[in-house]
Amino acid sequence: MAHLDEPIEVGALADVAGRSRFHFTRVFTKSVGLTPHRYVVHLRLRRTIELARSGRQGLGEIAASAGFADQSHLSRWARRVHGVSITRLLARS
Repeated sequence: MAHLDEPIEVGALADVAGRSRFHFTRVFTKSVGLTPHRYVVHLRLRRTIELARSGRQGLGEIAASAGFADQSHLSRWARRVHGVSITRLLARS
């Protein structure tokens, strides 16, 4: 899960795959079941849980390490994807 804390652009992924942005997104979504952006968000949320389990960082630091802009950004995505607050999501894990 290297580089999750960096911006990941679909155009760059499409270039690596040798496809247009549209074609890459369509093929990726069909094969994975999520858009590239949603897939990256899911990976970032998984990384958040891993970092929280280690207990060495606060939630703000974890959010930045996982690629979210800040703790609020992390919280919004946790609620949007899992339907619960980030603290509840971490308690379930």
